[in-house]
Amino acid sequence: MWTSKERFGLVVLISTLLLIPCFWLPIVSTADLQSHLYNAWLAQLVEAGRTPGLRIVHQSTNVAVDLVLAGLVARWGASTAERALTAGVVLVFFWGAFRFIRAAHRYPPYCLAPWLAVLSYGYVFQLGLLNFYLSAGVVLWALALSWDADRRHLAIACALGLLAATAHPIPPLWLLAMVTYRELAGRSSARTQGLLFFGGVVALYGVRRYVLATAHEHGWSLFQLVSTTGADQALLFGWRYAPPAVAIVALLVTLALTDRRPDRFCQWRSVLAQLYGLTSVAIALVPSSFRMAPKSAWVGFLSQRLSLFSFVLLLAVLGARRRRATILLAGFATAGCFFGVLHGDVAKAARIESKMESLVSTLPFGQRLVACVPDLGVEEHPFLTERVAQRIEVWARRIPALVGWHERNLARISPTHLISRACVGRCFDFMNYEPASQQFRIRASAENSFVASRITDVYAMESGFHPHQEGDGVLHAVYRCGSGTSDLCMRALAPGVSCRDLVSGFAR
Repeated sequence: MWTSKERFGLVVLISTLLLIPCFWLPIVSTADLQSHLYNAWLAQLVEAGRTPGLRIVHQSTNVAVDLVLAGLVARWGASTAERALTAGVVLVFFWGAFRFIRAAHRYPPYCLAPWLAVLSYGYVFQLGLLNFYLSAGVVLWALALSWDADRRHLAIACALGLLAATAHPIPPLWLLAMVTYRELAGRSSARTQGLLFFGGVVALYGVRRYVLATAHEHGWSLFQLVSTTGADQALLFGWRYAPPAVAIVALLVTLALTDRRPDRFCQWRSVLAQLYGLTSVAIALVPSSFRMAPKSAWVGFLSQRLSLFSFVLLLAVLGARRRRATILLAGFATAGCFFGVLHGDVAKAARIESKMESLVSTLPFGQRLVACVPDLGVEEHPFLTERVAQRIEVWARRIPALVGWHERNLARISPTHLISRACVGRCFDFMNYEPASQQFRIRASAENSFVASRITDVYAMESGFHPHQEGDGVLHAVYRCGSGTSDLCMRALAPGVSCRDLVSGFAR
């Protein structure tokens, strides 16, 4: 047995290794995190009255990360704020998942640490859904504490649930559903538990029918089935991420097949397995995205968000008491592959952002910009030659579970929001989605000249189809004018010209 000092040293070592990706490059991730940083700076201008038509509203949820960033950016600047915030939320999520698995199995799952590291830096984190990510981490801590059923721990878990609600409402609702079901099932016979589970499935099917009947638009695909395993968290910028995703599935299958405990079949009928089953049913049935009106913002990435919980629950159900050394070594190999490829892609994004900064620096303060940069470019990856990347793509396309995803390169994250980071302190990102979505604390009126006030216009600009209107004032566009990562140019958009026109004009 390890002493408390040895355990503390191991925790410090794991935490130090875990935080390396928060400090290894000029930026941490490519997508919505940069938008959060930009809006933290923009909030300072709004509060100073320098942006007529923009206002800050009070709201009780979806705001925790923005409030923290606002204070950090004002005190330390965007770069330090980015690292401090991401380091904090990664630690909260990782150790929350670790603590829950430990509470469920009564042993410290250190052999699963590399796998949880991949999950911690997976799709939800890279997409920048940090309010949800932070809320999910806090909720996992709360669920771990509630697992002991101690009154003091239950009180702390309730407080953590309320705290998580300030970041995002979905994880606390998931926590409430899980704790309620566990309490009811724990006091019921096996037959009654079956009826409870069936009732939960019926309720989730009812949610699906309601969304389909009332939503103006919705999105559902077979790819949501992959999210029930958590493997989709490893799929980021292309098919080269398929090996770590497949390794996650292989881990889960191995844990299931090598379980030799006498009660292993009872484990799949346990309340913990039922919680995983209901979470998976929710992922598979409920549309991943929908919007209730033609001009409203999308409620999106539901299956990808819940995928964080499905992977942690699966690990808790399966356990890892046997072959710990093998699981640990396989985890290091998988994490090495994942973080090696991720380092190269984030480095590409950092070069794009640096080029954007150099272009923007030539403009006077206060100009408005949009970005027409839908991908990272085709520059050779530092860890993968083009031939190896092509072989991986051919191999990965043979995997039946991934055939349902129709994008050719499986690039699920766009670097478009890097223009937000480049504009901090210099200019205004006209396609900033937060004010127009009405889901964040900065709101925009139609008369403002700093950001598009209608979310439909923001969506159209992100897809490249929204033309610049005469009378809208000067609007500059940063667009890809070459095949390399940093081959970017900037020009003022003429009336009637869209991002799609610039990109297609270069292609011709």
